[in-house]
Formats: sequence, structure tokens, C-alpha cells
Amino acid sequence: RCHGTPTGKGGFRLGLQGYAPEADWKTIALEGAGRRAVRGEPARSLLLLKPTLTVAHGGGKILRPDQPEFQILARWIAAGLPHDPPDAPRAIRLEVLPGPRLLEAPYVRQQLVVIAHYSDGSSRDVTGLCKFTASNDDIATVDEHGVVRGKGRGEVAILCRYGNVVQSVRLIFRRPVPNFRWTAGVTAKNVIDRHLFARLRLLRIAPSPVCSDTEFIRRAYLDAIATLPTPEEVRAFLADRDPHKREKLVDRLLERPEFADFWTLKWADLLRIRERALGATAARAYLDWIRQSIASDKPLTQFVAEMLTAQGSSTTQPAVNYYRVTSEPENWVEQTSQLFLGIRIQCAKCHNHPFDRWTQDEYYAFAAFFAGVQTGRDGVRLGSGTVIQPRTGQIMTPKLLGGPEVPVEPGRDPRVRLAEWLTDPANPFFARAMANRIWFHVMGRGLVEPVDDFRESNPAVSEELLDALKDALVQNGFRLKPLVRLIMTSRAYELSAEPTPLNADDHVYFSRAAIRLLTAEQLMDAIAQATGVPDPQRAIRDHSDRPHPFLQVFGRPERQLPCECERTTESTLFQALQLLSARFIDEKLRSPQGRVAQLAESGRPIEECVEELYLAFLSRPPAPAERARIVAAVRENPDRRAALEDLAWALLNSKEFMFRH
Repeated sequence: RCHGTPTGKGGFRLGLQGYAPEADWKTIALEGAGRRAVRGEPARSLLLLKPTLTVAHGGGKILRPDQPEFQILARWIAAGLPHDPPDAPRAIRLEVLPGPRLLEAPYVRQQLVVIAHYSDGSSRDVTGLCKFTASNDDIATVDEHGVVRGKGRGEVAILCRYGNVVQSVRLIFRRPVPNFRWTAGVTAKNVIDRHLFARLRLLRIAPSPVCSDTEFIRRAYLDAIATLPTPEEVRAFLADRDPHKREKLVDRLLERPEFADFWTLKWADLLRIRERALGATAARAYLDWIRQSIASDKPLTQFVAEMLTAQGSSTTQPAVNYYRVTSEPENWVEQTSQLFLGIRIQCAKCHNHPFDRWTQDEYYAFAAFFAGVQTGRDGVRLGSGTVIQPRTGQIMTPKLLGGPEVPVEPGRDPRVRLAEWLTDPANPFFARAMANRIWFHVMGRGLVEPVDDFRESNPAVSEELLDALKDALVQNGFRLKPLVRLIMTSRAYELSAEPTPLNADDHVYFSRAAIRLLTAEQLMDAIAQATGVPDPQRAIRDHSDRPHPFLQVFGRPERQLPCECERTTESTLFQALQLLSARFIDEKLRSPQGRVAQLAESGRPIEECVEELYLAFLSRPPAPAERARIVAAVRENPDRRAALEDLAWALLNSKEFMFRH
């Protein structure tokens, strides 16, 4: 946090986590007038005097003479600051004992022991030299000695780092739950439920009951096609007595054109499609290509490979625009790894990744796949180029993440080899990352969260479930729709959003449906549909750069980052003010062609008018108490239209309308 930063502190700069040992040796041994480490004299060396506060140190006391780190440094200085011999054994892997465990309260303390295995076949206990971090401090904490103490219920990953070698261990903490019982009627429908419910039973978390038909139809429409069902569609669904009607509804929704519109919007956000960056014509061609790919259920492997290997005109070969949103190989490596592998490798640009296994060498070797890509105003062509490791000055050979080097063959585009590796069913990253991202978009939260941050110290909610989703994606040819269908026809998807006493403290394990604010585009389209006054173009199809106050306030991303995190889903005071005072909402509620005016002039009974508005805005009929109270209030108002406008305004501003639940 001080001397390991890019600029160092007080003129003293070291590589983070010791990623640059040769440079660190020169900094310690040769700089600072030789006072940092005085050869043969540990007692005079600032490297020991400052961190022990023997002399003043702005970073405070961070080392004690009785610690192994102090003693190792003291022996090294006393020996004259020797270099390691070239054949010195290297730590190649760590073993963490006792391995994965289930700890039952009140026995929630666990001492970890870390054994380093070296290149010469030797091994030794390095627990005292390891750095430990916990993936979730609400579940458990770990101290500098490797002692883990449970605090809550759930699974935690403890990351153990020794030098540049990392290994994690999973620990599950469970506590007694008086009167625990599984929720009646919640039975497994498919492989998703079998794995998820097994995890819930293990942790003694009971799921919420199955949701009602009105909750299901609204949820399914919003999740699949980003729009509300019409009153007629709600009535037909409620009247249907087919026991498989929910599965059949999902099948129909996946074939609607709005499904392709919605997923085009999702990919357009991630791929940062902006008219200002690409030009209006190229941006439209790119969007049309994405939409056509989704509508035809093009395999995700083909979809991604076409972007990675694209070259040519930005309008006739629209996939080349993947490279035109930025012009630096470093940015291409970061967006490729984050979007398609679920790896945030950005930290390795300046130093070895502090929380994962990726090194700075691997970062620039991966960037070398894109060295020959040349972007211009009209497209992308493949030329010649190199990537240089800034620390060593070495010209990098393309190397697959976690895999071998790929020598560049004359006349062959190295990106083709990258695309072949990335989309291979055996690739350890791609299918899992895509399955997790699809789960996130349907269920509201990733099995790995953040959705694009796979690492040793960030475990999945259920590795077994993630593997099952990955297998389903592969078995169905990497197509989007079959996996969306599998998720939406699971019992897990059907659970109510209402918490119970047995799952009220669970915000991780999907024991109930996620409640989340509608996206900006969903909400704007829902207002247009519920009021019966459509806009010239649906918001989920509007990809223009024109500022729109309503969409901006409700979190539409600016498409500057290849990250789901750019779209905000938090509710704010400004959003409430928009709903209360936005002129376009008032105009839709008062429009002579709108739903309210048509109902007021229809001559239909007040009870029917009230029910129609409830179905239009909330996708359900009013409860008996609501119906009686509201019908009475409308009757008391001599201006029937004004009374119905007030009701529509109240429904539009309700949490039930604004949130997916």
C-alpha cells in the first residue's frame, strides 16, 4: 500500500508481492546511499530499523524482531545480500491442510497449515510466511497466523499466498437452526434445483414457497423480453389449467422478437457500442449483426470467435467494431479476458496480480495476440507489430492464459489460435464465464459475483451448480436460449421473493427470488405499455448517444467500461422525483388516446376499470380489500377520469411496479 505502489513512497519503490526480485534487489542494495541494507550489518539497516519503529517510519510499526520475516531479512543482510543461485529450488505449488472442511457451531475455529512444494521435490511448512485473506469477512476472518474464525453461515474461501504461488481452501460454517424444515411444495424440477437445493439443505436454509401465477408471468416477461404482459395475456395465463403452462410460456417468450432486442441491449452495453466512438453507420451495423446472431441463436463460441478474428470494413464486416471502441492492445486483452473468460487481469498490467495467479509476463504475453491489429476510421486490418514487456524490455510471444506459448507462424493470424483455444469446450474459463453471466441476467446475481471476477479467492455459490450450467451450455452447442430455458423452468426460478424466518438472513444462496429495480429501459417501456401510449421506439431498441434524463437517472450506462457494474440498479431520491414530476409520464397518463381515458369513456363498470389498471400496471387483479377501497374512492369522485388518473399514477409510483420480484 506504500512502497509497492507504482510511485513508491519516500523514494523507495518495490515490486508488489515481490514480482520483480532483480529490480527489488537493486533498489534495496544499491540505492539510498547503501543505508537501506548495510552489508553484514543488520543493526544499521533501514530495511529493519524503520518497519520495527527503531527509527521513525511513516507507515508505522509493521514488523517485530520475533517474526520469521525479520529473521530472514537479518540473516540475508548479515550474509552480504547474496543473490539466489540460478539453480535454487522454486516453490511450485501449495498444499493447505486440513483441506476443505465443514465446521459446525460452536466449533468454528480452524488452524490452517500451508506446505510449500519445491521444484527439487522438497517441501516445508511456510504457514508463518504466508499472507492470508478471506473471501467474505461476514462469514469468517483469518489472521496472520492462518487461524480462521467463523462468524456467520455459509462458505468462505481462504486465499493463501507464498511469494508468487497461491492456493485457496474452502471452509463451510454451519450453525444449528431450531425447527428447521424444508418448505412444503418446493421440489426439484431439473439439475439446477438438485444442486442448489443440496447446498441449501447443507447450510440449513429453507427456500421460500413457490410464487403465484401472477408473480411468475410478470417476472418471466420482464426477464425474457423486458416488457410487461398485457391484461389480456395475464387473464389468459391465469385461466389456463395446463400443469405445464409455465414451461410453455417460457418457450413462447424465447421466440418473441423482443428476446433478441433485450439481449442485444445487454451485449451492446458490454461491448460499449457508442455512435460517438464508432460512427452512426458502423454502430448500427454492429447492433444489427448482434441482434441477428441472437435471433438465430448463433452459438456463443461462433459469436465470440467472429469478433476476435474480425478484419475488414466496419460496415460490411461489423464484428471488427469489437476492436474499434479502443485502439490499444492492452485494452483488448483486458476486455477479452473480462468479457469472455471472467478474469479481471487489469492488475497484472503493472505488477503480478495481488489476489490471483496472473503475472505481469502473462498479461503482456496475452496482449501479444493482438499486436498486429491496426484500427482505422473505416475498419480493421492485420499488419505487423510487437508487444514489449515494460519491466524487462522483452518482446513477448503470444501465450494463452494458464497455457503454453503460441509461436506466431508466418502468414497466420495469431488471433485464430486464440479464438480456437478460447471457444474450445475444454477451455477452463469460457463456458463457465458465459454460463455464470447468463445466470446473472436471469436470476439477478451471479453464482460468482462480481460476474466477471473468477479467481481463487472468489468462490462460486455452488461449484457443482456452475459446472452443471457449463455442461448444459456445452451440450447444447453453446446456444443461449436452451440455457435460459433451463434456468427459467427450474423450481429455483419460481421461488417467491418473500423471505421467511428460515431464510431472511440469506442474500447469497438463492433461497428466494431477487428483488431488483427495473432497468432504465425496462421501466420506460413498462410506463409506455401500462399507460397505453407507446413511444416511437421502444427504449430497449434505442442505442443512440442522445442524453435522456429519465434513462440516465435510472442507471443507463454510458458504455465506457466492459463491465456489468456500469449499469446502476440502486434506487435514489432523484428517481422518485422523476416518477413524480416527469412531464412525459403526466402526458401519458392524461393522453386522450391512453388507457385511462379510454377506460373512463368506455362505460364499463368501475370494478372492471380498476381491475384493468391493476392488470396493466401490476400484472395482477386487485386483492378484495384493495378492490373495495379503491372502487369506493373512485365512486366518490364526480370526475371519473381524474379518479382513474390518480389510481394509475399511484400504481405507477408503487414499488410493486418499479421492481422485478
